[in-house]
Amino acid sequence: ITAIGMFYDLDEPNLFIKDAADSLHENGIFIAQLMCLKTMIQKNLAVGRCDIDSLALRLPYCTRTLQRKLGECGSSYGELLKDTRFELAENLLAGTDNPLTYVAQHLCYQDLSAFSKAFKNHYGVSPTVWKQRHTLRD
Repeated sequence: ITAIGMFYDLDEPNLFIKDAADSLHENGIFIAQLMCLKTMIQKNLAVGRCDIDSLALRLPYCTRTLQRKLGECGSSYGELLKDTRFELAENLLAGTDNPLTYVAQHLCYQDLSAFSKAFKNHYGVSPTVWKQRHTLRD
C-alpha cells in the first residue's frame, strides 16, 4: 500500500488512513476517514455501484462494522451517499452541457425522475432551474 500524504492510495484494495491524532473525532472516527469514504463512494458511483457492500469490500471492515462505526460518529452510509451525490451533481451540472440523464446515471439513480425528485427535495428547485442559475452566461 502506498501512502500519499496522510491517505493511503485509493486505488489499493486495503486502504485506509494513517494515524492522525489531531483529526481524531471524539467517537474514535477520523474526520479524514469520512472524507476518504466520500471519495471512495465517488469512485464507486463512477463504475455504477452505490451500495454499502461495494464500499465495505474496499475497507478493512465488514458491512455491519462500517455501519456501526458510521453510527458512532453520528453519520450513516445513506447520509454519506446523499451528500456525495449532491456534491457530484453540482459539479456535473454547473457550467457544463451534461444532459440530466447523464447526471442521473452517473449518480446511480434508477431514472431521471428519481434524480429530479431527490434533487428538488434537497435544493428546493429542479435540476434544470439550478443548472440555469449556476451557469455563467457569456
